[in-house]
Amino acid sequence: MKLMKKATTRKYIVNSNIFLDENDISFYLLGAYMTDGNICDTKHHLSFSLKSKDFEWIESIKNTLCPTKPIYFSKESDCCSIDLSDMDSMNWLMSYGCTPCKSKTLKLAKDIPTKYHADFIRGLIDGDGSISYAPYTKTKKGKIYHYTKLSVYLCSASKEFLDQIKLLIPPEINCYIYNLGKRNSIIRGKEIKATCDIYRLCFNDSYAKKLLAYLYYPEHKLSMKRKEQLSK
Repeated sequence: MKLMKKATTRKYIVNSNIFLDENDISFYLLGAYMTDGNICDTKHHLSFSLKSKDFEWIESIKNTLCPTKPIYFSKESDCCSIDLSDMDSMNWLMSYGCTPCKSKTLKLAKDIPTKYHADFIRGLIDGDGSISYAPYTKTKKGKIYHYTKLSVYLCSASKEFLDQIKLLIPPEINCYIYNLGKRNSIIRGKEIKATCDIYRLCFNDSYAKKLLAYLYYPEHKLSMKRKEQLSK
């Protein structure tokens, strides 16, 4: 799938080489847009956008792609977003499977170089993943143990996509996919009925620690600082 060129006058110029150079930043952004991003291709609007409640993260991505572009705020959703228009960037994103209306059909369309797997998965986790620490009680041989459990997970309506991601994880980091079933959501005070199952790629305890060390390696260039802090 490739977008047809449309005549347009752009006030804000996107540095498409950020994507076309195909490096650690390119694939990190691919992960972010595949989870928290959206591509809009309609008669009146052609853009790729990214939305989050984390202003600092959105700002860092804006400064990477298009420093002069303003960030938009939504009082209703308490989110900020950046909306950009650039054919080369959008075609690159789509060539890897980041397509319009991707929620249920999301899948990688091309292989990602092994040396950028960590950057791509970090983008996914920063975009729509979760890192949590919670009290946990375990009974073993009659003894009760209390400790803090570390969990990392990534949710998607596309099991095929999570199956693909699982194959990119280093073999020493154990993980599993769990079917959460249909999960209704609340948007602007209204309950939205789920139409499909949601799946979760899960990492726990020592494997979660190994994953975070793998993803947030010391010299990485771009990440959500809040989640990076949780990885330490």
